[in-house]
Amino acid sequence: MRVAEREGGAPPHVHSAGARSGHHRAVGRSRLLRQLADVCGRRHQRRLLMGESRMQRIAFIIRLLPGADPVEYKRRHDEIWPEMLAALRSAGMHNYSIFRDGLTLFAYLEVDDLERMRASLADDPVNARWQAYMRDMIVHDTDPDTGLMRLLPEMFHMD
Repeated sequence: MRVAEREGGAPPHVHSAGARSGHHRAVGRSRLLRQLADVCGRRHQRRLLMGESRMQRIAFIIRLLPGADPVEYKRRHDEIWPEMLAALRSAGMHNYSIFRDGLTLFAYLEVDDLERMRASLADDPVNARWQAYMRDMIVHDTDPDTGLMRLLPEMFHMD
């Protein structure tokens, strides 16, 4: 049974665009946003219903230290601790990938709020343990103005 039928309305494709009143379009949009929010998770529901979207795409460079084994780097990430994944998700991070070209690693992720993510991870003991665990293998480019990881400027985006 379709959601619209369950809620007592006709499926959206039954109505022609011209026949729908402004109220019906608004109700249909609201219903669609609620369904989308269920799929995306409760954390995003309020933003979707309010028409807000603050997702930020960020990228940065990590360098493997001379002598660091890329196979070992990958193994550590293949076996990432569940509590580290939970810390990243709790900080609002998602769609996180790291790619390698020689000793250069390119990281891309999406985050709900960059400043909240930074604050959350700065105070997280699991993240501190992970950074210590990885310290013998990597170095991050640092922004001299902030002392934080240098983010790459986005030059192009296509949905």
